[in-house]
Amino acid sequence: VIVNFTKEYIQSFQSNNTDLLNVFDLINKKGMHKISFYPEKQKRLERYFTDMEKTQFSDSFGDDIIFKVNFAEFMLLVNRIYMNLNEEELINKNINDPYVTKAIEFINGNIDKKIQLTDVANHLSLSVSRIAHLFKDITGLSIMNYIIKKRLLLAQNLLKNGVHIKDVYLQCGFPDEASFFRYFKQEYNMTPKKYAMSAHI
Repeated sequence: VIVNFTKEYIQSFQSNNTDLLNVFDLINKKGMHKISFYPEKQKRLERYFTDMEKTQFSDSFGDDIIFKVNFAEFMLLVNRIYMNLNEEELINKNINDPYVTKAIEFINGNIDKKIQLTDVANHLSLSVSRIAHLFKDITGLSIMNYIIKKRLLLAQNLLKNGVHIKDVYLQCGFPDEASFFRYFKQEYNMTPKKYAMSAHI
């Protein structure tokens, strides 16, 4: 099912407390363009889609309002699901594709080293373009984006456990301290030093 809408149409549903465009800001920030739904929530989405299809072009009394109600419910549900996803859920979700699973195992096992796309492709005996497209299609993340997020999650845990910042970036595979600080601050809106201090208050 494909749902097309304009920014202005979404904004007509918004209130001072509820920004339905928030999910798109989160998608850009997390770099995650694909999410899975638990069966119960998936059924709700399917119901919204079915009702929207039935009422979209109907002239029957009240169907225009029913369409808008279902569209608003659909956008609220997607926003709430995405807002409640934490980084570990995005990174550690179950993957069924054997190639992507092996790619993740390779990355996780070498997270403290320099990893390039060619390394992952050679490990799987696939072309760079093939594994890059497959990985993005299955996980919603590019391979390099996955690697960075995995390194940042590891860095968070190390900082919480009191590991010195200079040891953290080396153990997480960042090429230097400057790039580690840059990625960390971009992701969490604070420096690693400030995060470490807040974790031990």
